[in-house]
Amino acid sequence: MNEMKKSALQQLRIGEGWIRLKIHGEPYVMPTRNGYAPVLEVENRHSATRHFIYMSAKTFMEGIEPLRDVNGGVFDGLVFRIRKESGDRFAKFIIER
Repeated sequence: MNEMKKSALQQLRIGEGWIRLKIHGEPYVMPTRNGYAPVLEVENRHSATRHFIYMSAKTFMEGIEPLRDVNGGVFDGLVFRIRKESGDRFAKFIIER
């Protein structure tokens, strides 16, 4: 995807309810007010809309790495579901295939 379209994507906020996602492409960085942050472009499988999600949380990495390993070491094409453990801003991510 070209840079113009990437920058037009909106952040997907992850809450306590399950969301089924498909990753499109590999991670890239976005500028933020605190420097650069790694992100992934994802498609919400329910609404077919594309967003980006930040992937810097340790619990995100711990949940996604086993799935990436099974996917040949790549993020692209990976389908999974994700939610937060609670409504707390710093709650852990729960990721399942």
